[in-house]
Amino acid sequence: MDGSIAYPSYVPIRSPHLHAALRSFTLGAFAFLLRELEESGDLPFALEEHAQRRGPALYEYRPLVRGFVEERAQRLRGRQDAVLALEELGRLPAAAIFARAHAGPRPSEEEALCRTVLLALVVSTAEACGGFDWDDAAFERAYAELEHSLFGERRAYAAVAPLTGLAVNTQLELATGLRVRAAATGELARHWPEAQGLLPTDFGREADRYCVLELRVGLGVGEEPPDAPAEIADAVSAIRLATAAPLAAGPVLFETLDGRSFGIRPVLPIAATQPPGEATRLDGFRAALAG
Repeated sequence: MDGSIAYPSYVPIRSPHLHAALRSFTLGAFAFLLRELEESGDLPFALEEHAQRRGPALYEYRPLVRGFVEERAQRLRGRQDAVLALEELGRLPAAAIFARAHAGPRPSEEEALCRTVLLALVVSTAEACGGFDWDDAAFERAYAELEHSLFGERRAYAAVAPLTGLAVNTQLELATGLRVRAAATGELARHWPEAQGLLPTDFGREADRYCVLELRVGLGVGEEPPDAPAEIADAVSAIRLATAAPLAAGPVLFETLDGRSFGIRPVLPIAATQPPGEATRLDGFRAALAG
């Protein structure tokens, strides 16, 4: 044995050095987290409720992998294999967009890269493994998705903000890449297990609390994501003018990049503050007017 890594034939490796660095980090993280798990007991689970407008709520047990990892983020970040992985990422111009992700108040580029790439890779691999028992195939799938995002010619950016004070019968386009639709069951919790605590009260349960405002933009190489809070606030103002609805968005919006969690940002106060009035249904005519 010469110690080299044998790459599975089905993974199109674009950057062998990056693959080796991220694989070493993820393997080390799994070993560290498995020791943590042995000391702290079983991996915690959450009973996730999927509210439905009609019929009983559905419940699902979900292992809280993301929370378990993020609670230990600083210790994972301080590992030598994390330092080496961040150095390798820093050499890639394509990683710059992830380095500017929203990871809290004034995050450093390394902190943003650690959250959006390193920790996200550990989480996606662990979720595919159902815990921290290593599976090469699970890592290779997660890594292939990351490489596709890093080296692809286009990226898919999306921002979703929950709405209150408005109902719709069907998905309605306001403008190119901007629509109002019903929230899909579990769509936010899939990326952010903590999302339930960030949603408006009774979201998904009440007739005027099940819609989201979604912004979708295709980004070229080197192109920055849009100013989602400003775009969402403008759309809320337009809908209010067209409908006189007591519409509010937020209090936060959720961002993804190529289907990966990218950030959670506060909605601007002008859009997050709910005015008085009766809830309103948005129809096609008034959606076109708002657009």
